[in-house]
Formats: sequence, C-alpha cells, structure tokens
Amino acid sequence: MAYKRIEGEAFWVKDTTNGAILNTDIDGLEAYKKMRDAKNAQRNKLEQLNKEVTNLKDDINEIKGLLLNMVGKQ
Repeated sequence: MAYKRIEGEAFWVKDTTNGAILNTDIDGLEAYKKMRDAKNAQRNKLEQLNKEVTNLKDDINEIKGLLLNMVGKQ
C-alpha cells in the first residue's frame, strides 16, 4: 500500500490504492484507549456499588420484616 500525506493535516494520509483516508496519530489512539478503559472501569465500579446498595436495602427490608413479625407475635 502506498500513502500520500494530506496537505495541511499532520496525522492524515490517503491510501492511493483505494482512496481511504487514514489517521496515523498513534499517541492520540493510545490516549483514547486509556480514556475509554478508565470510563469503562468507572462504569463497572458504579454498577457494582449500585448492586451492593440494592442488596443492602433488601437485607434491611428483610430484617425489618422479621422484627415486625417478632413484635406482632408478642
């Protein structure tokens, strides 16, 4: 494949065989991947915390029900 630099663009080249325009900014790609991975990790952490809170609410409701049941039997 042969590439021709696009005038005025630092990281863009044109593939002369098929006319595709390609971005050659490897550092930018790596920065994007790191940002994407960090956002995914943050999203996963938030989902995990939401599940834990839901489980704690369910446990509290179960304990509350048991206590009300005990008080009602007396």
